[in-house]
Amino acid sequence: MNKPLSVSSVVQFPEKPWMQSWVVRLMKGEYPAWDKGTEPAEVRLFAQQIGSVFHVLVQKELGFAVTPRLLNAANKAILDEEIAVRAYHSLDLWQQWYKKEPRKFQGVEIDLSDAELGVSGRCDAIMLEKGKRVIVDWKTGADLHEGDALELAAYCWLASRKFHYPVVRGLLIHCPYEGTAVRVVELSEPSIVKGAATFEALLAAKIRWSDWSLFCTTGLKLGR
Repeated sequence: MNKPLSVSSVVQFPEKPWMQSWVVRLMKGEYPAWDKGTEPAEVRLFAQQIGSVFHVLVQKELGFAVTPRLLNAANKAILDEEIAVRAYHSLDLWQQWYKKEPRKFQGVEIDLSDAELGVSGRCDAIMLEKGKRVIVDWKTGADLHEGDALELAAYCWLASRKFHYPVVRGLLIHCPYEGTAVRVVELSEPSIVKGAATFEALLAAKIRWSDWSLFCTTGLKLGR
């Protein structure tokens, strides 16, 4: 395949747990009637915009330059007062974790794309602990899912391939924009190894499915 598959698209194949979660919460009436709308896709966009602003705020806190792509998206989103308030709330939670002990970061928005595998992706940050790399991913949504941990395991695996050095620890830092406490989920080496194997199998399935879908569109003329 010519176009590399993103890590997130592989992790969400064939299910999208975020969509299932939001549909259930919408049906239960847990979301207020935002001006943005309460359709799942609109809720997802709202959450993504909060995430963009949050990532910019964190990168500035850490003293790293913000990429133009991310800054562009955040500058538009932060004009919405509700988005700004929730992003700063997540930042407050993140600071609780960050200030607990001295932490050293190697970089943010690290490109872990792998041309050989045909995968593209960026981890949120790489932290250094006793000279070893730790892959870190920030999350601001309402909940964490199995897919979030699998995505982190994939980033650890891709980082190991990129740096030719085993990455045996990953951290999910959950700073929910509607929550009151930060949650840290750690992946150790056994979890990363199992997650990497799972991701590799999903990647192979996703490639086959994409090839089949293309064939159905161009060869069998389905859906026309």
